[in-house]
Amino acid sequence: MKNPFISTVLFFTVLSTSLIATEYKVVNTRDCFMNSKLGKQEQEAFENLKNQKAALIEDVSKQLEDIVKKLSDPVILDSMNPETKQKLENDYARLSQDLKGMYEECQQILYQKEMQIGQKLQSNIDQALEEMNKEDGCIILKSDACHYYPKELDITNTVVKKLDERFDQIAQTQKKTPNETKHEVVK
Repeated sequence: MKNPFISTVLFFTVLSTSLIATEYKVVNTRDCFMNSKLGKQEQEAFENLKNQKAALIEDVSKQLEDIVKKLSDPVILDSMNPETKQKLENDYARLSQDLKGMYEECQQILYQKEMQIGQKLQSNIDQALEEMNKEDGCIILKSDACHYYPKELDITNTVVKKLDERFDQIAQTQKKTPNETKHEVVK
């Protein structure tokens, strides 16, 4: 066509017609994270790691509190020889540094683990959505990208079921190969 205006109008007409004819569905990825078997397993592993790190920090904190009590009690201080007092002060300085380092390391480890879990779960969700898209040929939107959508467009429960099916399949293969202990659906 020689007229660019007519070509542009035809292009947008075809585009809008194809967009209107396309079916849309919506998925809430947060609910997929929270409600799928893989998501629950990862949440539990994260909580266990967090509790383990918290127990280590708590142990050092208690040791530090004991030293502070001894150093702030005048009766105990008067009964100590200078070497013992110096040792306690050195222990206090060392434990204070250890506690600070442990806290920073814990934050870093938990942040990294949280990112790994998010990537792993998102990758699994993406694969499930791709499979569903091949079956249905629809456009799938994330719920946080929509201001409003009718609930009948929500396919979150279907995605969770698909994720759980994949999780169960992996569990079955791992029962056959006992060397693996974790569900590694997608790394």
